[in-house]
Amino acid sequence: LAILQSEGISHIVNCASGVPNFYPTKFKYLQLEVLDLPWTDIVCSFSRVHDFMRKCVDDGGKVLVHCNAGISRAATFVVSYLMVQRRMSLQCALETVKKARPSTSWMVF
Repeated sequence: LAILQSEGISHIVNCASGVPNFYPTKFKYLQLEVLDLPWTDIVCSFSRVHDFMRKCVDDGGKVLVHCNAGISRAATFVVSYLMVQRRMSLQCALETVKKARPSTSWMVF
């Protein structure tokens, strides 16, 4: 909690399966049940996530996007947001996310 508050996080996208919103009085949440399975259609949730993130940023807030492992679902939502809202290319959006969240395991193709 202290780290989130010190980073100025005001909104949280929780796309973790079976993980509750731990601090509902401290942050505004968007709760999504997005299973980490190859056939899960994550694209159908893009507009909800993008709208939530855009409103947060427009209001001067900061968004944390998390899933269970932090490997693909959260990263996919952030990359898609950067591509749509910031008009970044896929390569630029991926590089931006990798710089912010270095990991040797996420987004393995």
